[in-house]
Amino acid sequence: LLLPNAPRRSAESARRTTATTVDRVGRDRTTISQCMCMAPTPLPLAFLFFQLVISNVAAFGMTHTTSSTDGTITLTPRNEADQTAAVVICHGLGDTSAGFEDVAGHLSSSFPYVKFILPTAPTQKVTMNMGMPMPSWYDIVGLDKRSNEFCKGIEESQSRIAGIVKSEMNAGIKRSRIVLAGFSQGGALSL
Repeated sequence: LLLPNAPRRSAESARRTTATTVDRVGRDRTTISQCMCMAPTPLPLAFLFFQLVISNVAAFGMTHTTSSTDGTITLTPRNEADQTAAVVICHGLGDTSAGFEDVAGHLSSSFPYVKFILPTAPTQKVTMNMGMPMPSWYDIVGLDKRSNEFCKGIEESQSRIAGIVKSEMNAGIKRSRIVLAGFSQGGALSL
């Protein structure tokens, strides 16, 4: 990237400036990142963008993505008859299913026979976070053992995940081919 007010330098000049800065660490306030910003080389950024686009096309090209009104995102094999397994991924506190859509998309390129189901937790107040409403599978009152003996909302969330599992089993997927996974609070719920 070029800074708006930074002078344009040739690639050789930028390399010399960067090398000089590295040699004078601690004696000069100029940082390597400032020198790198002056180098006129958008090629690495363009390459990274190209790789991102290609990987997303490859990952999402093998699946069909749908979203429901409750925030659940589902990635199914293009030919639904090929589905032989399901993975339910529960996000962490304050996140939504969209936070794991790219993860599921990348996994689907390696597991084209798996349906990925990403539910979104209901928005509710979280006591430990000063009562702020956010997507949460259950309320968190404190971090000590006694505070979390009863977690308001966990039964409803557990029932919702159990309903997803039951729906997949009713569709012909064996229980042994259904995986529950999650991150942080979603990981605790999946246990």
